[in-house]
Amino acid sequence: MRFALIQEGLQTLFVIGLNPSTADACKPDRTMQAIIRIAEYNGFDGFIMFNLYPLRATKPKDLPKEFDKELHERNLKEMVNLLQNRQNVKVWLAFGEYVNHRKYLLQCFKDIVKVFEQYDVHWYYINDLTKSGFPPHPLYQKTSFFKLYHI
Repeated sequence: MRFALIQEGLQTLFVIGLNPSTADACKPDRTMQAIIRIAEYNGFDGFIMFNLYPLRATKPKDLPKEFDKELHERNLKEMVNLLQNRQNVKVWLAFGEYVNHRKYLLQCFKDIVKVFEQYDVHWYYINDLTKSGFPPHPLYQKTSFFKLYHI
């Protein structure tokens, strides 16, 4: 389980992925390498990585079928703690079609949006939205500038 992966900078970007995989503060996995590359291209020198669901799994289909409400509420609380006293919050949505792998993930996203709405937030994605209108997962995306995502 991982609630946040943090590398603060002068220009910190919030990133919301699907679920944590193998990355940690010392060793980024391929997804985190892509996130760092694209964030730097867009002028950010730090990030705070959150996920729709904080349970580690290398593949989204490995997430449990049953929703753990207590785990989700703890995830939201960690987000609130790291958002406090921030303004002009920039959030890159980076979870792709995988949000459809478990029924509860879309509700997790809606709850996260409610948490972030309390702050001066700007939502972003890269390249093109998926066929279902979700922001794409960063792993196989070319480096590009962020686009505004309208929630």
